[in-house]
Amino acid sequence: MMAEAAQPAPASVGRGGRGVGIRSLTSGPRASPLAPGYGPGNWWWTSVLAWLIDRALPAGGPTGCACHAERPRIAKVLGVADLYELLVTADLPDDLSEAEVAELRWHLGLGPEPEAFTIVTGFPEVFVDDYDDPQVADSGEGSWETLRRPALAERGPAHRIGGVLFSELARREGPARPGWALTSRQEIHAAEFQGPTELIRWLSERVNDRMFDLSLHMRFYEDDVLQPASLEKDELVIHEIVSKTPSPPVLRLIADGKRIEAITQVRSDTGMSLEKARRYVDALRTGHVILV
Repeated sequence: MMAEAAQPAPASVGRGGRGVGIRSLTSGPRASPLAPGYGPGNWWWTSVLAWLIDRALPAGGPTGCACHAERPRIAKVLGVADLYELLVTADLPDDLSEAEVAELRWHLGLGPEPEAFTIVTGFPEVFVDDYDDPQVADSGEGSWETLRRPALAERGPAHRIGGVLFSELARREGPARPGWALTSRQEIHAAEFQGPTELIRWLSERVNDRMFDLSLHMRFYEDDVLQPASLEKDELVIHEIVSKTPSPPVLRLIADGKRIEAITQVRSDTGMSLEKARRYVDALRTGHVILV
């Protein structure tokens, strides 16, 4: 028996640059592929970040910027090791405009920043000030700036997933299937999936013919193998293939709402790691398991 468990990829939030403010692009955190409450230190880091921003910004928000007088919203903060490998391969049709190719090349780290954006349009905003001037930091003077970052542009040795990060876009010639071939291997933090997800949504819309294709694979950095992934309801979903069917005690514990006990039972039954057992149980609880 094989079971396929679909797990949604993490939410994406804005990330601060030189400034202290972070404006999330979402009203709150979305579902995560990690079990609810994953990472016992997450709540601690969220509290610390909230305290730092509270100390850095005066009541009412940054002065001199009436349009952003509210305090920046803080989405869920995940640990520094919440990294995923994302492998994207696509065969795109020949009807991409010059502007689309130029923007796509920028997102892959292959060209300069375009003048206009139509593929990925949602970028986070950061509050920029000058840490070297205590008066500026104390007064909160500064400005909100849009942080434009390519979606799939990292290159060189990976930090935790091993191997090399890269992105390539090549022209495919010939009468049978002219167009563009794309491959990208990236290491992405759980909090930075919004840009890649928006780019993948655009790729999926352009692959509207059976002669062309889009293939997605992902894995948590501690997992051994890549798993198939897909875009569902504007979120990347990992389809985790597992070879262990749930035992009757596990199913009874889940039916009784005893998630922690079910995780413990799964580990006892299968020898899974804690993280693997969490994802397995949560997939069973949400009905994202297909037995074949």
